[in-house]
Amino acid sequence: MSQGDSVVYRRLVADELERLGEIDRTEQIDTLYVQRGRELEERTGGDWSAPAWFAEGTGEHSVAHQIGECRRQLAAGGIALGAFADERLVGTTVRSPRRATSRIEAQPNSKKSDREAVGFGRPSPD
Repeated sequence: MSQGDSVVYRRLVADELERLGEIDRTEQIDTLYVQRGRELEERTGGDWSAPAWFAEGTGEHSVAHQIGECRRQLAAGGIALGAFADERLVGTTVRSPRRATSRIEAQPNSKKSDREAVGFGRPSPD
């Protein structure tokens, strides 16, 4: 995408999910940040780059798997949004409906690791 391209955002319908393969998700990543409580730890010296989704197969990093996951979320009441540049799909998000939670369910769970969610809208414990 060139700097002059404009991006248009709109809702996607289930039939358009086949276009997920148009997205170039490749990314060179040489620095990783890990959250430890309220602090970020920088990690360098590795290669955490993201390759394109596999066009063949049904594994977790395949286009077919991504389409299936999006379809599942839409069937559960989710909403898919797409970002388009010159009519090409360049990004998506699927928002699933939130489940009502009680105050108790939203409390931190001390058995979870530092990397897991520990509540809604709360920082993880140090």
